[in-house]
Amino acid sequence: MQWVTYQVYPLFYSMQAESLQQLLNKEVKPILQEFQAEVIEETVKKMGNRILMRILIDKPSGITIDECAIINRRIGDMIDQKNLITEQYLLEVSSPGLDRSLKTSGDFRRVIGKDIEIWLNRPVSDKVYMTAKVKSVTDDTISIECKDQQELSVPYGAIAKARLLIKA
Repeated sequence: MQWVTYQVYPLFYSMQAESLQQLLNKEVKPILQEFQAEVIEETVKKMGNRILMRILIDKPSGITIDECAIINRRIGDMIDQKNLITEQYLLEVSSPGLDRSLKTSGDFRRVIGKDIEIWLNRPVSDKVYMTAKVKSVTDDTISIECKDQQELSVPYGAIAKARLLIKA
């Protein structure tokens, strides 16, 4: 399971932001493991007079709305029982959605064998946009097969945007 670091906006807690991040990671991890889910992205920030915590989760088989609701309740109950946050807070646990951007090697690994749309910030084999099937992923590049059967190795630095191709 890969953890993404919480984005914490200025220090607004009664405790150090780093301490809150460590506590949340430690306490949320077992809840997610029960569902074989992983954190895709999380944000913690001040919104008016309360703290907003937004956690996007997913798992290889996909996450359901019911699972998100159960996990949301479990995380909220744990925060309240352990008194981790003493201010008012809003917790949102949701799926990142089918049209979310693919950014990390983990994102691309999850879609191996699937078609993606990819926009490049510099040409690779004279292409800046293409639809292609993800063949393999390394820490530095993704290997894709274009519709014309051409296989390309694309470094992450060349990717402006990528997302799963949604077929209607």
